[in-house]
Amino acid sequence: MSGKFENKFWIRLGLITVILPLCFIFPYVLIVVLCLAWVIFVDSKSPKIEELPPPRTWVDATPEDSDWLDLFLKGCESPAEEQFLQAMVKEFDLYPNKGTLISPRLSMEMQFTFQNYRFDFVLNGNYIVEIDGATYHSSPEQVKRDRIRDEFSVANGYSVLRIPASVVFNSPAEAIRRVKAFALKSTTATSEPIAKPTSRQKPVSHYLRDFTKGVSNFTQSISDASLKLATTSDFRKAISQEQIFLAAMVSKVETEIRVMNLSPDERKFHDDMYARVTQGRVKKTLAESFYWIPVVLPKPVDDEEVQRQIKAECDDALEERSKRFGDLRERSANDPMFALLFHRYMKGSSFPEMDLIHPGCSGVPFM
Repeated sequence: MSGKFENKFWIRLGLITVILPLCFIFPYVLIVVLCLAWVIFVDSKSPKIEELPPPRTWVDATPEDSDWLDLFLKGCESPAEEQFLQAMVKEFDLYPNKGTLISPRLSMEMQFTFQNYRFDFVLNGNYIVEIDGATYHSSPEQVKRDRIRDEFSVANGYSVLRIPASVVFNSPAEAIRRVKAFALKSTTATSEPIAKPTSRQKPVSHYLRDFTKGVSNFTQSISDASLKLATTSDFRKAISQEQIFLAAMVSKVETEIRVMNLSPDERKFHDDMYARVTQGRVKKTLAESFYWIPVVLPKPVDDEEVQRQIKAECDDALEERSKRFGDLRERSANDPMFALLFHRYMKGSSFPEMDLIHPGCSGVPFM
């Protein structure tokens, strides 16, 4: 008998005890007593609903659980995060401890929340790792939001590493290499044992040096991030705008094909409606509507580490760009009508690199 049922039972039984003597004065009150008795009887025969424990999550996982890795994978928000998590567990022999994955060399928190932001992973309490999907993180709006998040994180003492999903899927070893260079660079170097100081209390100058070094490192990280963003700004803008324009061009071609396949009556209705909607408007040419920005690699910078990061980011972006054009060429090969219209519209829009659409076409070579 559940606690809730017991409470109802004793309340109703108490009412019957109080009301029953009134039956000798008011016989009709017996009807109320019988109703209460019937309700008690029905409740006692009704099936009991057992309260199920809440479902287990990765926060509850322990090393003794055979499915602890599955629980952590269910907490990931994308397949790329799942792939990264499995690679990290395998590389560092991580195991669960109160919602955190730990090993002698590394600790990793998942879906870490700080103020108004939530981050994919945090390593050793200070190193944020974000897994960026190409579709969501390539738009100008998302690039701007990512920059604001990164600046906020750095201002609050964190370091940030962004790894494209394509790297996680295609080269997990490269993703692990970036993590080691990012989060373990200060802990992997061996050093001679340090002799114990004669005094237990460190001098004030020691703390002053640490503070100065911390400020210097923080300033340098801000400077590096600013240099990287400024150097790659035009490149990222060109890649992002090209991706948006390509999607718009594909949509335009698909719409044109649908209109061509309409019946004569449907086509007439469509043309009449289009003429009515666009009446009085000056029709722009494709070249006026699509302003393509040439994709040019950023000029090298003197800082070797920043240049390495810039090169890795540009290589990832160009790899994804090459895949986009490869998909379009494959679609054109399988759909002659799409190929005809897409090539015509891209050429009419003065796309500067027609060789990427159809090898052998005239156009400005890739720079």
